[in-house]
Amino acid sequence: MKQYLLIDIGGTFIKYSLADEQARKISGGKVPTPLTNMDDLLAVIEGFAASLQGQFVGCAISMPGRIDTRTGIAHTGGMLSAFMWEQPFAAQVEARLGVPVTIANDGKCAAAAEGWTGALAGVENGLVLVLGTGIGGGIILNGKVLMGAHAAAGEVSCLVSNMAAKKLNCYKRKLQQVRSKNMTLFNVFSLLGGLALFLFGMDIMGKALEKQAGGQLQ
Repeated sequence: MKQYLLIDIGGTFIKYSLADEQARKISGGKVPTPLTNMDDLLAVIEGFAASLQGQFVGCAISMPGRIDTRTGIAHTGGMLSAFMWEQPFAAQVEARLGVPVTIANDGKCAAAAEGWTGALAGVENGLVLVLGTGIGGGIILNGKVLMGAHAAAGEVSCLVSNMAAKKLNCYKRKLQQVRSKNMTLFNVFSLLGGLALFLFGMDIMGKALEKQAGGQLQ
């Protein structure tokens, strides 16, 4: 029976397992997640995979972010987004491990697993929430995991729940930039002008969304 290396990249730990075709765990472990750069992340994966070399024919990776499983591109990476941005991550790991690699969003992986052999087995429509360093989510619709037009269906972490607080935080960050940098008067006025335009635009967008939501509830 074929065996596979299963990897879950979290914001705190990377957990890995050697499993068979029925998802039965054979062995596994965990290591701290490097949040520094891509080379460090790939080196850690290559490191624990080396002890299992020759025992698996493929690798599946569950990870945070907006992940396109079809192309193997990590458009964002959640806690890894400092360097995981529009990265061909599946191909990068393949080059290190020498086997086919599939990547997918962790919330969608959780939904697929629960729908296969877990609490949602046989359920046509369901929702999975993953509570970790961040908050992930996966939707099962008509018995299948919903990917979404932009591979972001079910994502929870980046939803704006308080528009006023978001605008205030943006203002504080911009003000901190003014204080921390030796800026010319021209740059200061340019920054404040851009901030005013941003806040004005956010206000218009918020009102438009409220209007749209109101129309849908009628």
